[in-house]
Amino acid sequence: MSSDTNSKDLSNNNEALISLQEEDSEKNDVLYDGMTPEELLTRYRQLLEQNRRQKVQLTLAETMIDVAEEEFGIAIRKKSGAK
Repeated sequence: MSSDTNSKDLSNNNEALISLQEEDSEKNDVLYDGMTPEELLTRYRQLLEQNRRQKVQLTLAETMIDVAEEEFGIAIRKKSGAK
């Protein structure tokens, strides 16, 4: 092969490698379900807040049931094994 052919092959290989590296870097920016790292962090924080609110709601509901059972003397919760 001539030196011109070798340099063209090297140039083509370098361009292909650069193209693959750019594609890989673009894929690394999208981590999960088409979301960027910043979007994932935002979603994570939203889910933490949602979880906190649900825990508070559950605690309030359980407290209301406890108070109602004590105040009115009736069993509201289902007993285990009951049908």
